[in-house]
Amino acid sequence: MKQSIYRRWILPGAAAALAGAAVAALAGPSATRPAADWRRGRLDIFGDFIWARAVGRERAVFADSRGGSGPGDRRCVYSTVDGRQRIKRNNLTSIRPDVAYTVQTRDFRLRSPKCFNAKIMLGYMTTAWRFTHGDGKDLAHWAGADRVVLFVPIRHADGADPTNQQNYFISPYAAQTVCVVEFKAGEAIQYDWFRGGPGKLNGHVLLDLAPFCADENDLKPCVNRPLFRFEVFDKGRWRASIERDGRDGLAGGKVDGDFDLVFTEASAGAKPYSVDLGRRNAFTLTIYHPSSDETPSEMLLEVVPFDRRTGQLLPAFDRRAAAKDLRGADLDAAIRTLTAQKEKAG
Repeated sequence: MKQSIYRRWILPGAAAALAGAAVAALAGPSATRPAADWRRGRLDIFGDFIWARAVGRERAVFADSRGGSGPGDRRCVYSTVDGRQRIKRNNLTSIRPDVAYTVQTRDFRLRSPKCFNAKIMLGYMTTAWRFTHGDGKDLAHWAGADRVVLFVPIRHADGADPTNQQNYFISPYAAQTVCVVEFKAGEAIQYDWFRGGPGKLNGHVLLDLAPFCADENDLKPCVNRPLFRFEVFDKGRWRASIERDGRDGLAGGKVDGDFDLVFTEASAGAKPYSVDLGRRNAFTLTIYHPSSDETPSEMLLEVVPFDRRTGQLLPAFDRRAAAKDLRGADLDAAIRTLTAQKEKAG
Protein backbone atom coordinates (compact mmCIF):
# COMPACT_ATOMS: atom_id res chain seq x y z
CA MET A 1 0.00 0.00 0.00
CA LYS A 2 1.30 3.47 -0.86
CA GLN A 3 2.20 5.75 2.01
CA SER A 4 -0.53 8.25 2.73
CA ILE A 5 0.18 11.88 1.95
CA TYR A 6 -1.11 12.42 5.48
CA ARG A 7 2.34 11.49 6.70
CA ARG A 8 3.89 14.24 4.58
CA TRP A 9 1.32 16.85 5.51
CA ILE A 10 0.74 16.23 9.19
CA LEU A 11 3.00 13.78 10.93
CA PRO A 12 6.74 14.52 10.49
CA GLY A 13 8.03 16.10 13.68
CA ALA A 14 4.51 16.89 14.81
CA ALA A 15 4.16 14.75 17.91
CA ALA A 16 5.57 17.32 20.33
CA ALA A 17 4.00 20.27 18.53
CA LEU A 18 0.56 18.74 18.69
CA ALA A 19 0.67 17.53 22.27
CA GLY A 20 -2.36 18.78 24.14
CA ALA A 21 -3.79 20.52 21.06
CA ALA A 22 -7.23 19.99 19.55
CA VAL A 23 -5.67 18.38 16.51
CA ALA A 24 -4.07 15.69 18.61
CA ALA A 25 -7.28 15.11 20.54
CA LEU A 26 -9.25 14.63 17.36
CA ALA A 27 -6.68 12.71 15.33
CA GLY A 28 -7.18 9.40 17.11
CA PRO A 29 -4.80 6.47 17.62
CA SER A 30 -3.74 5.83 14.03
CA ALA A 31 -2.52 8.19 11.34
CA THR A 32 -3.51 6.09 8.36
CA ARG A 33 -6.06 3.60 9.72
CA PRO A 34 -8.34 5.29 12.25
CA ALA A 35 -10.49 2.97 14.28
CA ALA A 36 -14.10 2.69 13.18
CA ASP A 37 -16.33 5.21 14.91
CA TRP A 38 -19.94 4.03 15.13
CA ARG A 39 -21.05 6.34 17.94
CA ARG A 40 -24.28 7.16 16.22
CA GLY A 41 -26.22 10.19 17.32
CA ARG A 42 -23.18 11.92 18.82
CA LEU A 43 -21.16 14.92 17.69
CA ASP A 44 -17.77 16.56 18.18
CA ILE A 45 -16.78 20.20 18.55
CA PHE A 46 -13.99 20.91 16.09
CA GLY A 47 -12.72 24.45 16.49
CA ASP A 48 -15.62 26.75 15.60
CA PHE A 49 -17.54 23.89 13.96
CA ILE A 50 -19.91 21.15 15.00
CA TRP A 51 -18.40 18.08 13.33
CA ALA A 52 -20.32 14.99 12.18
CA ARG A 53 -18.73 12.00 10.43
CA ALA A 54 -21.33 10.48 8.17
CA VAL A 55 -19.86 6.97 8.10
CA GLY A 56 -17.36 6.91 10.93
CA ARG A 57 -14.01 6.53 9.16
CA GLU A 58 -13.72 10.18 8.19
CA ARG A 59 -11.13 12.43 9.80
CA ALA A 60 -10.45 16.14 9.80
CA VAL A 61 -7.62 18.21 11.27
CA PHE A 62 -6.56 21.84 10.98
CA ALA A 63 -3.57 22.57 8.79
CA ASP A 64 -1.71 25.43 7.13
CA SER A 65 -1.95 26.21 3.41
CA ARG A 66 0.58 23.48 2.59
CA GLY A 67 -1.09 20.91 4.80
CA GLY A 68 1.36 21.29 7.67
CA SER A 69 0.49 21.33 11.35
CA GLY A 70 3.22 23.58 12.70
CA PRO A 71 2.77 27.03 14.27
CA GLY A 72 1.24 29.73 12.16
CA ASP A 73 -2.08 30.54 10.56
CA ARG A 74 -3.79 27.19 10.12
CA ARG A 75 -6.87 28.24 8.17
CA CYS A 76 -7.15 24.96 6.28
CA VAL A 77 -9.13 21.82 6.97
CA TYR A 78 -7.39 18.62 5.95
CA SER A 79 -9.98 15.90 5.34
CA THR A 80 -9.10 12.25 4.89
CA VAL A 81 -11.02 8.98 4.78
CA ASP A 82 -10.26 5.32 5.16
CA GLY A 83 -10.43 3.61 1.77
CA ARG A 84 -12.39 0.63 3.02
CA GLN A 85 -15.74 2.43 3.01
CA ARG A 86 -17.43 3.45 -0.25
CA ILE A 87 -18.90 6.87 0.57
CA LYS A 88 -17.51 9.20 3.19
CA ARG A 89 -18.41 12.73 4.26
CA ASN A 90 -17.31 15.25 6.85
CA ASN A 91 -20.07 17.69 7.79
CA LEU A 92 -18.86 20.88 9.50
CA THR A 93 -21.55 23.27 10.76
CA SER A 94 -20.69 26.73 12.08
CA ILE A 95 -21.31 26.95 15.81
CA ARG A 96 -22.20 30.61 15.35
CA PRO A 97 -25.17 31.20 13.03
CA ASP A 98 -23.87 34.69 12.24
CA VAL A 99 -20.58 33.34 10.82
CA ALA A 100 -20.09 31.65 7.45
CA TYR A 101 -16.97 30.65 5.50
CA THR A 102 -15.32 31.32 2.17
CA VAL A 103 -13.86 28.04 0.86
CA GLN A 104 -10.83 27.56 -1.36
CA THR A 105 -9.85 24.27 -3.02
CA ARG A 106 -6.12 23.73 -2.57
CA ASP A 107 -4.90 20.14 -2.96
CA PHE A 108 -6.62 16.79 -3.60
CA ARG A 109 -5.54 13.15 -3.59
CA LEU A 110 -8.67 11.32 -4.80
CA ARG A 111 -7.64 7.72 -5.21
CA SER A 112 -10.70 6.61 -7.15
CA PRO A 113 -10.27 3.81 -9.69
CA LYS A 114 -12.73 5.68 -11.90
CA CYS A 115 -13.75 9.31 -12.30
CA PHE A 116 -16.18 9.54 -9.38
CA ASN A 117 -17.03 12.99 -8.11
CA ALA A 118 -15.66 14.56 -4.98
CA LYS A 119 -18.08 17.21 -3.79
CA ILE A 120 -17.58 20.47 -1.95
CA MET A 121 -20.89 21.82 -0.68
CA LEU A 122 -21.56 25.16 0.99
CA GLY A 123 -25.08 25.41 2.35
CA TYR A 124 -27.56 26.55 4.94
CA MET A 125 -30.29 24.87 6.92
CA THR A 126 -32.18 25.39 10.16
CA THR A 127 -30.29 25.12 13.43
CA ALA A 128 -33.18 22.97 14.72
CA TRP A 129 -31.74 19.90 12.92
CA ARG A 130 -28.19 18.56 13.00
CA PHE A 131 -26.08 15.96 11.26
CA THR A 132 -24.70 13.30 13.64
CA HIS A 133 -21.96 10.69 13.53
CA GLY A 134 -22.92 7.65 11.49
CA ASP A 135 -26.09 9.08 9.93
CA GLY A 136 -24.84 8.64 6.34
CA LYS A 137 -26.17 12.08 5.33
CA ASP A 138 -24.83 15.35 3.98
CA LEU A 139 -26.09 18.59 2.45
CA ALA A 140 -27.06 16.87 -0.82
CA HIS A 141 -28.15 13.50 0.57
CA TRP A 142 -31.10 12.85 2.88
CA ALA A 143 -30.52 15.59 5.44
CA GLY A 144 -33.51 15.95 7.75
CA ALA A 145 -34.10 19.62 7.02
CA ASP A 146 -34.69 21.88 4.02
CA ARG A 147 -31.46 23.41 2.69
CA VAL A 148 -29.98 25.60 -0.06
CA VAL A 149 -26.55 24.63 -1.39
CA LEU A 150 -23.73 25.78 -3.63
CA PHE A 151 -22.77 22.39 -5.07
CA VAL A 152 -19.24 21.95 -6.53
CA PRO A 153 -18.40 18.47 -7.90
CA ILE A 154 -14.75 17.84 -8.79
CA ARG A 155 -13.16 14.81 -10.46
CA HIS A 156 -10.27 13.48 -12.51
CA ALA A 157 -10.37 11.27 -15.60
CA ASP A 158 -10.35 7.47 -15.39
CA GLY A 159 -6.88 6.25 -14.50
CA ALA A 160 -5.44 9.75 -14.04
CA ASP A 161 -2.58 10.30 -11.59
CA PRO A 162 -4.33 11.52 -8.40
CA THR A 163 -1.23 13.40 -7.24
CA ASN A 164 -1.11 15.61 -10.37
CA GLN A 165 -3.22 18.64 -9.55
CA GLN A 166 -3.57 19.46 -13.26
CA ASN A 167 -5.84 16.43 -13.62
CA TYR A 168 -8.74 17.78 -11.55
CA PHE A 169 -11.68 19.59 -13.15
CA ILE A 170 -15.28 20.62 -12.49
CA SER A 171 -17.65 17.81 -13.40
CA PRO A 172 -19.66 18.28 -16.63
CA TYR A 173 -23.43 17.87 -16.98
CA ALA A 174 -23.59 14.12 -17.52
CA ALA A 175 -22.58 13.42 -13.93
CA GLN A 176 -23.75 16.45 -11.94
CA THR A 177 -22.24 19.89 -12.27
CA VAL A 178 -21.65 23.08 -10.32
CA CYS A 179 -24.89 24.84 -9.43
CA VAL A 180 -27.02 26.44 -6.75
CA VAL A 181 -29.61 23.86 -5.72
CA GLU A 182 -32.32 23.44 -3.09
CA PHE A 183 -33.64 20.39 -1.27
CA LYS A 184 -36.62 19.56 0.88
CA ALA A 185 -36.02 17.53 4.03
CA GLY A 186 -35.08 13.94 3.18
CA GLU A 187 -34.35 14.60 -0.50
CA ALA A 188 -31.13 13.52 -2.23
CA ILE A 189 -29.49 14.82 -5.38
CA GLN A 190 -30.03 12.71 -8.54
CA TYR A 191 -27.90 12.27 -11.65
CA ASP A 192 -31.06 12.61 -13.73
CA TRP A 193 -31.38 16.22 -12.63
CA PHE A 194 -28.38 17.12 -14.82
CA ARG A 195 -28.70 14.90 -17.90
CA GLY A 196 -30.88 17.36 -19.78
CA GLY A 197 -27.92 19.64 -20.32
CA PRO A 198 -27.94 23.46 -20.55
CA GLY A 199 -31.35 24.99 -19.98
CA LYS A 200 -32.95 21.64 -19.18
CA LEU A 201 -31.87 20.90 -15.62
CA ASN A 202 -34.28 19.75 -12.93
CA GLY A 203 -36.37 22.33 -11.08
CA HIS A 204 -34.37 21.81 -7.89
CA VAL A 205 -31.51 23.68 -9.58
CA LEU A 206 -31.80 27.41 -8.88
CA LEU A 207 -28.96 28.35 -11.21
CA ASP A 208 -26.73 26.34 -13.52
CA LEU A 209 -23.13 27.56 -13.11
CA ALA A 210 -21.51 25.16 -15.56
CA PRO A 211 -21.28 27.72 -18.39
CA PHE A 212 -19.04 29.84 -16.12
CA CYS A 213 -17.08 27.13 -14.29
CA ALA A 214 -16.83 23.93 -16.35
CA ASP A 215 -15.66 22.64 -19.75
CA GLU A 216 -13.81 25.43 -21.61
CA ASN A 217 -14.35 27.74 -18.63
CA ASP A 218 -13.07 25.21 -16.09
CA LEU A 219 -11.91 26.82 -12.85
CA LYS A 220 -8.93 24.41 -12.55
CA PRO A 221 -9.85 23.77 -8.92
CA CYS A 222 -6.49 22.46 -7.70
CA VAL A 223 -4.26 24.71 -9.84
CA ASN A 224 -5.91 28.15 -9.80
CA ARG A 225 -7.41 27.42 -6.38
CA PRO A 226 -10.67 29.34 -6.82
CA LEU A 227 -12.56 30.91 -3.93
CA PHE A 228 -16.22 30.09 -3.29
CA ARG A 229 -18.59 32.09 -1.09
CA PHE A 230 -22.30 31.37 -0.66
CA GLU A 231 -24.80 33.47 1.26
CA VAL A 232 -28.54 33.29 1.88
CA PHE A 233 -30.94 36.02 2.97
CA ASP A 234 -34.67 36.23 3.64
CA LYS A 235 -37.49 35.98 1.10
CA GLY A 236 -35.69 33.48 -1.13
CA ARG A 237 -32.68 35.67 -1.79
CA TRP A 238 -29.17 34.23 -2.14
CA ARG A 239 -25.75 35.13 -3.52
CA ALA A 240 -22.98 32.91 -4.93
CA SER A 241 -19.57 34.52 -5.41
CA ILE A 242 -16.58 32.94 -7.15
CA GLU A 243 -13.00 34.13 -7.66
CA ARG A 244 -11.71 32.12 -10.59
CA ASP A 245 -8.04 32.38 -9.61
CA GLY A 246 -7.67 32.57 -5.85
CA ARG A 247 -3.91 32.14 -5.64
CA ASP A 248 -3.57 35.88 -4.92
CA GLY A 249 -6.83 36.14 -2.99
CA LEU A 250 -9.27 38.59 -4.56
CA ALA A 251 -6.51 40.55 -6.30
CA GLY A 252 -6.50 40.76 -10.09
CA GLY A 253 -9.00 38.89 -12.20
CA LYS A 254 -12.09 40.38 -13.77
CA VAL A 255 -12.79 42.63 -10.76
CA ASP A 256 -9.65 43.56 -8.84
CA GLY A 257 -10.25 43.33 -5.10
CA ASP A 258 -13.60 41.58 -5.39
CA PHE A 259 -15.06 38.32 -6.69
CA ASP A 260 -14.91 37.81 -10.47
CA LEU A 261 -18.32 36.15 -10.65
CA VAL A 262 -21.32 37.12 -8.53
CA PHE A 263 -24.74 35.51 -9.03
CA THR A 264 -28.02 36.07 -7.22
CA GLU A 265 -31.62 34.88 -7.49
CA ALA A 266 -32.13 37.81 -9.89
CA SER A 267 -29.39 36.71 -12.32
CA ALA A 268 -30.39 35.55 -15.79
CA GLY A 269 -31.76 32.00 -15.58
CA ALA A 270 -31.82 32.02 -11.77
CA LYS A 271 -34.70 31.86 -9.30
CA PRO A 272 -35.21 32.38 -5.55
CA TYR A 273 -35.10 29.47 -3.15
CA SER A 274 -38.51 28.23 -2.02
CA VAL A 275 -37.60 25.90 0.85
CA ASP A 276 -37.92 26.76 4.56
CA LEU A 277 -34.57 27.48 6.24
CA GLY A 278 -36.22 28.19 9.58
CA ARG A 279 -36.10 31.23 11.81
CA ARG A 280 -32.40 30.58 12.50
CA ASN A 281 -30.14 28.90 10.00
CA ALA A 282 -26.43 28.14 9.98
CA PHE A 283 -23.66 27.55 7.46
CA THR A 284 -22.53 23.99 6.83
CA LEU A 285 -19.59 22.70 4.77
CA THR A 286 -19.82 19.15 3.47
CA ILE A 287 -16.60 17.53 2.26
CA TYR A 288 -17.62 14.44 0.27
CA HIS A 289 -15.00 11.88 -0.68
CA PRO A 290 -15.66 9.55 -3.62
CA SER A 291 -15.10 5.82 -3.73
CA SER A 292 -11.45 4.82 -3.47
CA ASP A 293 -9.21 1.81 -3.13
CA GLU A 294 -7.71 0.86 0.23
CA THR A 295 -5.44 3.92 0.15
CA PRO A 296 -6.92 6.93 1.95
CA SER A 297 -8.45 9.75 -0.09
CA GLU A 298 -7.44 13.26 0.93
CA MET A 299 -8.56 16.85 0.38
CA LEU A 300 -7.12 20.14 1.61
CA LEU A 301 -9.42 23.19 1.77
CA GLU A 302 -8.83 26.68 3.09
CA VAL A 303 -11.79 28.04 5.06
CA VAL A 304 -11.92 31.74 6.01
CA PRO A 305 -14.70 33.06 8.29
CA PHE A 306 -16.78 36.12 7.49
CA ASP A 307 -19.64 37.99 9.13
CA ARG A 308 -22.93 37.06 7.45
CA ARG A 309 -24.42 40.47 8.19
CA THR A 310 -21.62 42.61 6.78
CA GLY A 311 -19.56 40.26 4.61
CA GLN A 312 -16.41 41.38 6.42
CA LEU A 313 -13.63 38.86 7.05
CA LEU A 314 -13.17 37.70 10.64
CA PRO A 315 -10.06 36.56 12.55
CA ALA A 316 -8.95 32.97 12.05
CA PHE A 317 -11.29 30.48 13.67
CA ASP A 318 -10.63 29.02 17.08
CA ARG A 319 -8.64 25.82 16.68
CA ARG A 320 -8.36 25.06 20.39
CA ALA A 321 -11.89 24.07 21.25
CA ALA A 322 -12.36 20.32 21.09
CA ALA A 323 -14.92 18.03 22.66
CA LYS A 324 -15.94 14.55 21.59
CA ASP A 325 -18.89 12.19 21.70
CA LEU A 326 -21.54 14.67 22.78
CA ARG A 327 -25.28 14.22 22.47
CA GLY A 328 -27.68 17.10 21.85
CA ALA A 329 -28.15 18.58 25.32
CA ASP A 330 -24.50 18.07 26.27
CA LEU A 331 -23.38 19.64 22.98
CA ASP A 332 -25.55 22.69 23.57
CA ALA A 333 -24.14 23.05 27.10
CA ALA A 334 -20.56 22.78 25.79
CA ILE A 335 -21.25 25.43 23.15
CA ARG A 336 -22.71 27.78 25.77
CA THR A 337 -19.63 27.28 27.96
CA LEU A 338 -17.22 27.91 25.09
CA THR A 339 -19.15 30.99 24.00
CA ALA A 340 -19.11 32.41 27.52
CA GLN A 341 -15.38 31.77 27.81
CA LYS A 342 -14.71 33.59 24.53
CA GLU A 343 -16.89 36.54 25.52
CA LYS A 344 -15.13 36.80 28.90
CA ALA A 345 -11.73 36.71 27.16
CA GLY A 346 -12.89 39.54 24.90
